Amino acid sequence: MHPPDEHLYRQVVNAEFLDDNRPTYQAFMPHSESDELSVDRGAVLTAQAAYQNFLDHGGSSVGAWPVSVDDVHQAGLRAFDDSAKPGRHDGHAYISFNANPQETNNARKNWRKQRAGDLAHRASKHGPAYLPESSRSAGLVALPLPLDEPNSESL
Repeated sequence: MHPPDEHLYRQVVNAEFLDDNRPTYQAFMPHSESDELSVDRGAVLTAQAAYQNFLDHGGSSVGAWPVSVDDVHQAGLRAFDDSAKPGRHDGHAYISFNANPQETNNARKNWRKQRAGDLAHRASKHGPAYLPESSRSAGLVALPLPLDEPNSESL
């Protein structure tokens, strides 16, 4: 989809999806049967703009965590820009969690959980890209985002 070092920002919608200031797999699980995890493209929106856009559309977030396109590929997933679809904003994209449709429901859930955990681990290595004041006041720590070294480690 995009350059491998482009960041995709995921809004962490619940502080319970953080463990020691790091996102858990729950923050990166698709929440619908569509198998699509909503993210925003860093080439189009800053992390702060992505956060604000999410709030403006009725969401709540404790902050935005990045994964690179390379991180997505290393996790065995693919990312797609769908901002041209009706109802999507400029810069919207999604990470596809499409699995083998012939797998059992349990196997599919486990596969999704493993991929989400992989993305959460990779996002933790980057640190949060944007934390609002309310999250910083609650003790979350913003770490510098290493833009010059795309993550190439595999779990």
